[in-house]
Amino acid sequence: MNELNVLYSTDNNYAAHAAASIYSLLDHNKTFDKIHLYVIDDHIAKESKEKLCTMVSAFPNTALQFYPFEKLKPKLAIKETWFAMVGYARLMISEITDADKILYIDCDTIVNRSLEELWGTDMAGYCVAGVQDNPALYALEAIGMDENDRYINSGVLLI
Repeated sequence: MNELNVLYSTDNNYAAHAAASIYSLLDHNKTFDKIHLYVIDDHIAKESKEKLCTMVSAFPNTALQFYPFEKLKPKLAIKETWFAMVGYARLMISEITDADKILYIDCDTIVNRSLEELWGTDMAGYCVAGVQDNPALYALEAIGMDENDRYINSGVLLI
């Protein structure tokens, strides 16, 4: 069986963005037998959740599960910064699912083709796959990295 596991993380401010991303994912990946969607929920409004559920129900091969961020927050040993705390929740994937493999996608990412090739990436010997990024020097300095350090964009991670 060809199953895809995908994790999103959002609050109510980005719920509409997450909906657009999820729709683009589902619309371009109908060849999967089953898609398991996990959404880390940082106070998403009931109405927004209902809209997400209605949208996802149009794709019969998809299961949607919300996981409250409040259960993860105490386990994150990170102080609050300008970066939304819910963004760090992806570090707690093992608390949400025991899936052997999962794709994390930022809620502002649009999927414009099938993810079968990415999903089929051989991960033997690796824990995570991502794309090297070249952030601005001020961003590197803000997180204590040197300009020659390698940085992985965390917006799409195969874990």
